Amino acid sequence: MHQSLRSVFSNPTNISNFMGMKNNNDYFAGRSPLEIIESGKFGDLYEVAQRVDALRG
Repeated sequence: MHQSLRSVFSNPTNISNFMGMKNNNDYFAGRSPLEIIESGKFGDLYEVAQRVDALRG
């Protein structure tokens, strides 16, 4: 995920903090990626990774 974030963002703050930032995308619904991953479900981790990777276009 970090590699995907590095290719999407040029701002080091966004690269480092994206995972903890609230996101208003429909899937995230105001939650941060870390909040979703903290569920402990592998499916949630996979989905977040897919969404982050999709940012690359």
